[in-house]
Amino acid sequence: KGFANFSRNWYQGGDDIWKIYNFQFERQKVINALGNANNAEQYARQLGFDDLDSYAADIVKNVVPNYERVPEAIKLLRKAPLGNFIAFPAEIIRTSANTLSYAAKELASDNQKIREIGMRRLMGFMSTAAVTGPAVQGTAMFALGVGQEQMDALQRRVADWSRASTLI
Repeated sequence: KGFANFSRNWYQGGDDIWKIYNFQFERQKVINALGNANNAEQYARQLGFDDLDSYAADIVKNVVPNYERVPEAIKLLRKAPLGNFIAFPAEIIRTSANTLSYAAKELASDNQKIREIGMRRLMGFMSTAAVTGPAVQGTAMFALGVGQEQMDALQRRVADWSRASTLI
């Protein structure tokens, strides 16, 4: 039990470090785009936030996976035979939708620098969505010694609804 607690705390601490990094990164992005902290504060207020810190925290809260934010229905499914892994896809869906939402709002800005942030956010999301699946599949195929011919045969044998999916 002691090792499990240590491991969980260590893992959670790593998550916290990345959230702090992302908070500072999002905050600095707006400051750099608008020239100074005063302009960035004013921009955050125009968006309905109390200050720039609240705006940056909102972005991190909504685009960085956080398993504490998983809906209650998903938390209940964790107890089913599906196991804990159900939270991961739920968080990917939540953070993906939020990332696209922030990108759309930024792309609609009157400020060219804010639109550039939105375009980078959108391109980063699209790159991740397009590259991650095939990269994981290729790594798994290499690690397990599965050739393309075997993967193609497997693709023909799966259920109809899964034929266009990236199989890992």
